[in-house]
Amino acid sequence: MSLRSTWRWLETNAVAIFPRALAVVYFIAFASFYPQIDALVGANGLTPMRPFFEAVYKQLGSRGYWLLPSLAWIHPTAAFLKLLAAAGMAISLLAAAGFGSCLAMAALWALYLALVGAGQDFMAFQWDILLLEAGFLAIFYVEWDWRFWRRAPTSPPRVAVWLVRWLLFRLMFLSGSVKLLSKDETWRNWTALAYHYQTQPIPNPIAWYMQQAPHWFQVVSLCFMWFVELVAPFFIFAPRRIRYVAAAFLILFQVLLILTGNYAYFNWLTIVLCLPLIERGGEKPQTHAVQKWACVALAFFVVPVSITEMLGRFGYDAGGSAIEWQAPFHLVNTYGLFAAMTTERPEIVIEGTADGHTWLPYEFRYKPGDLHRAPPFVAPYQPRLDWQMWFAALAAPWSPQNDAWFGRLMIRLLEGKPEVKEFFSRNPFQDRPPVAVRARLYEYRFTTTQERAQSGDWWVRTPRGEYFPEISLQRR
Repeated sequence: MSLRSTWRWLETNAVAIFPRALAVVYFIAFASFYPQIDALVGANGLTPMRPFFEAVYKQLGSRGYWLLPSLAWIHPTAAFLKLLAAAGMAISLLAAAGFGSCLAMAALWALYLALVGAGQDFMAFQWDILLLEAGFLAIFYVEWDWRFWRRAPTSPPRVAVWLVRWLLFRLMFLSGSVKLLSKDETWRNWTALAYHYQTQPIPNPIAWYMQQAPHWFQVVSLCFMWFVELVAPFFIFAPRRIRYVAAAFLILFQVLLILTGNYAYFNWLTIVLCLPLIERGGEKPQTHAVQKWACVALAFFVVPVSITEMLGRFGYDAGGSAIEWQAPFHLVNTYGLFAAMTTERPEIVIEGTADGHTWLPYEFRYKPGDLHRAPPFVAPYQPRLDWQMWFAALAAPWSPQNDAWFGRLMIRLLEGKPEVKEFFSRNPFQDRPPVAVRARLYEYRFTTTQERAQSGDWWVRTPRGEYFPEISLQRR
């Protein structure tokens, strides 16, 4: 198949492919979180789910069901949450195969909302809420046929298509706007990319090479980024050929982000949102009247609420009752990553001792630690504890109010709980728990080309002091 015929096929089928591609992203999201459930929210995990739900109900009563909408209320255990995630994976595969009825899309949205609520801090990333918003729109996008096994149509309601495009516009335009609104000097003096590649949460090997690029290349890259985030989004609403140009730039930008960083399924989901831009149009949607009017009603809700949220980003207070009402369900959200560029990379290194004198480090599977270990390729999988360790290091010193989960991690290590052992690629106390643990803070940066040639290391680090004090479960 030639490139031209491939493009024509994509023009004809891109809109119909959207729900299937979204189902693939759903599958990745469910499958990524499934093996982490026990360690993160299980009874011996870092943020146990049952005490959390009990505390919400004790404080809020039945109102807690609305403010924390989750099917996990039925049975707040890790086993039940894994059952919900497994159901999500199964339905995702069916929807990806073409059985993407509105019932399937509604089930996927409800199941992932259950995981987001139960996951607490570990499920509070922008791609989680973006998937929920896109997934909710998909309920109105596919055919409203109540038979679960009915295949999705090739021509969705036009209002639903435009709502997906509006979501993509907000995502990209706000991503650029927050950088300008933050007044961060690194964005204004064109030096942001001199820090980005080595300070991003989980770099990959290509990021090391990008860090070595000359200043002029970083400036050109920034120019491209500003164009894609602040100019290209307006092409989303242009005529077909200009809209194709917008799609090409947006997809290329996401591919470059995939190559140079580990951002879970975020960039893949953004590419999926670009699919409704690539269509010829002209075909009349075969849609039930009820679905048409439901889409119109949805638009009357989404557009004003989203504009209100955008105005809030720009400093205008336009009222927020509707925003607060829908916030627990993540139907309409605001976006924007890296508003302020991090210029340093503090890293937490956890150490344990068996004798009180010799301290040995735990090695996480993905985040920087061992200086000689290459940064990994891990996306679209997201190691959620490794990500939270990045945020915790930036907020040093440790605070039990902000990062209570870290204190639980240290206690679980002293207890030798098998759930938390899975976080580490090297555990010096695999057979017997340490008598004491502590955490040290270091400043990491990528090695230069010359430094790596001499030592073979990917990282250089400098001690910055204590992050978490020495603790023990034994009297010493």
